[in-house]
Amino acid sequence: MVFSSESANILDMKHIESTKLHLYLKASTVILGTFAIAAVIILCIPSKRASLRTHILKPARQVLSIANGDLLHDGSFVKVVKYKTPEGILIEVLSSGDSGSRSLVDRISISGEHDGFFDFYGEASQLAIMDVDEDGKMELVAPTFDSHLVAHLNIYKFNEITRKFEPLQP
Repeated sequence: MVFSSESANILDMKHIESTKLHLYLKASTVILGTFAIAAVIILCIPSKRASLRTHILKPARQVLSIANGDLLHDGSFVKVVKYKTPEGILIEVLSSGDSGSRSLVDRISISGEHDGFFDFYGEASQLAIMDVDEDGKMELVAPTFDSHLVAHLNIYKFNEITRKFEPLQP
């Protein structure tokens, strides 16, 4: 059987395409294998797994403490939530609506990187509602520690004119 040069060219092209396909499959296998090994390593090493989770997932806020009380000085109770986020420690004050839904009264960014505790009537507390300045109106008390572990007792009073919480001035 005699092959023409055109048939030989077609066979050469098929051989080249076959070789390219073989190299592509081999490269794909190596890449997938590398990813599989990396995934196993990440899953088996907790510190690597936590690092990957931090990069992929935006960390949610962590609730530190919850308190309820009359901070708006109108006889209605509000819910106060102290939580930690990647940006720092925050406090949200939520009022109750007629339908039972909650609305945000104020969001307070407090100083300190670390949550703190203080003695509140013999109990360790992370958040309290009490009348600090003895004027008959409740204030919000939230302890924290800064990066040098210096304690801060953050006290906020509701300003009825601005409808915001402000640091209590001594």
